[in-house]
Amino acid sequence: MQITKPRVAEALYNELLSSYQELLCAYQGQPDESLRERATEIGRRMIANDVGPDVLLAIHHEALKRCPAPQDGERLARAGDLLFEALVAFTSAYRELARERKEDLMRLERYAKALESFSHDMLRLNQELQAQKAELSQSKDELQRLADQKSDLLSTVSHEIRTPLTSLLGYGEFLEEGLYGELDPQQIEVLRRMVQGGRDLLELINNLLDLSKLEANRIDLHCEPIKISILIANAVEKIQPLAQRKGVALEALRVPDDLPLVEVDAMRIIQVLVNLIGNAVKFTEAGGAVSVGARQVGNEVQVFVKDTGIGIPLDQQKRLFERFTQAENIKRYGGTGLGLAISRELIALHNGRIWLESQPKEGATFIFTLPVWHEPS
Repeated sequence: MQITKPRVAEALYNELLSSYQELLCAYQGQPDESLRERATEIGRRMIANDVGPDVLLAIHHEALKRCPAPQDGERLARAGDLLFEALVAFTSAYRELARERKEDLMRLERYAKALESFSHDMLRLNQELQAQKAELSQSKDELQRLADQKSDLLSTVSHEIRTPLTSLLGYGEFLEEGLYGELDPQQIEVLRRMVQGGRDLLELINNLLDLSKLEANRIDLHCEPIKISILIANAVEKIQPLAQRKGVALEALRVPDDLPLVEVDAMRIIQVLVNLIGNAVKFTEAGGAVSVGARQVGNEVQVFVKDTGIGIPLDQQKRLFERFTQAENIKRYGGTGLGLAISRELIALHNGRIWLESQPKEGATFIFTLPVWHEPS
């Protein structure tokens, strides 16, 4: 079996290898209890330096090759005993972490329930504010005051919950990956649902924050000339794991070499692309395909996201870019109905346009334009 050298600081790796090699060669020649204790100490030192058992296995493998005596059955058995002693330190440490994190898991369950309730309250609050906005449409000053209050409230509340939520999601993902010990199947399923619910809530919070900034004209663009192919590749890379899990072929089509640069805020255009590509993958069944490309049309660069999904009825396409709006045939897939509305506003800030071409059961193509960048004379 080939052991790959893990990623660890070279100086630390060599120091640990030297110590362990000296210990291993001595123990193979003459087993001694003091040598076993030193092996456990090496394991503890690795834990203190945030080095995992994979590094220990690599060091053990390399040290075996460097010990001068032939490796017969007895010497290999002694080597295994010594490795076991070193691993005991990791076992004890992980067992202690598991005990400490059991309470964290229970706390995550409580937070997940609280966050779910808070999400409903947030949506209800937004609906109430929208209703008030419609009732006061005749009074411009009053309407503006309420809109400002809503934006400030959403920004404040969203910020206050986003920070702890991000931390909770991080711990949840650590638990999913087994970093704090093994979980039984029931715990894994509960944890999976909690983490997914947290991600959905975080997406909602981020959308609400963006929406409130757009309404208050508080989004500043940081534009610079860039190749659109770079932005497409970045967005496709972000969505590729989702497409692979769902069994959808996701492809970034080759962009012509002579395609002009565009002057855009790269982060915001990637946000639009991720939203469009993510939707395409979500609404395309396993075995389908999603392609992303760009072309020049006149003085604009057109970017398109094409899928073989369920399509959008013609009578519902015009309303699709409105806030909190979804086509009837895609509501079963979930979502907040904010992504396309935010994408439309971001493209408009870049002096571009966005639209779709679709027929039911024949897929959909979302297209947006960006002005070609002209170098100052």
